[in-house]
Amino acid sequence: MSNSNDQSNILRELMFDVNHLDETNWKQCLSELRNLQGMAFYDSSIGFIISSLRSLIGSYASFATEQLESINDSYRLMCDYLLKGYPDDHRESLYSQLLQRLYGLICDTILALNIKYDSSLASLVSSSARQPINVSEVRTTLENFVSDCAMLEFEPEALRDERLKQYYQKRHQFLCNTFIQILL
Repeated sequence: MSNSNDQSNILRELMFDVNHLDETNWKQCLSELRNLQGMAFYDSSIGFIISSLRSLIGSYASFATEQLESINDSYRLMCDYLLKGYPDDHRESLYSQLLQRLYGLICDTILALNIKYDSSLASLVSSSARQPINVSEVRTTLENFVSDCAMLEFEPEALRDERLKQYYQKRHQFLCNTFIQILL
C-alpha cells in the first residue's frame, strides 16, 4: 500500500515539475521516451537506456533524477560484481527488476508530459480530480447500485428499463471518476 501511495505522490509532484517545453519539443521528447519505453519493455541494454534517459531528463524533467540515479547505482553495482567474477544467482532477476524500474520511470515521465502539455488531460488534473479516494464511499456507492438494480425487479417493465439505464450511466460516470483519481 505504501508503494502505491509513494507512486501517487510522485505522480502528483511530477505533474508540476516538468520544465517548460514548446509544442514541438514536448512531442519530440515524448516520441523519444516512447522509444526508450519500448526498449525497456523488450529487455534492451540498461546502460544505453539510462544514458539516453539521463540526457532527456536533464533537459526538462528534474523530478526523476533521483530515481534514475538510484537505478544507475544499482546497475553499476551489478556490473562491478559481474566484472569481478563473482557468481550471482540473482543477476537475471536483478536485471529484470532494474528494467521494470526504468520502464516505470519512463511511464511516469510520459504521463507527466502528457498531463502538462496535452490540453485534453489538463482538465483531469483539476484540484477536484486530485482528492483522495474514500474507499468506504466507493463501497457504499457500488453496494447502492446493486441494491437499486435488485429493487427494480418490483417496478413495471417500462419504468424498469429506463431506470436501469440511468443507474448504469450513473455507475459508469462514478467508476470513470474513480479511475481518474486512481490514475492521478
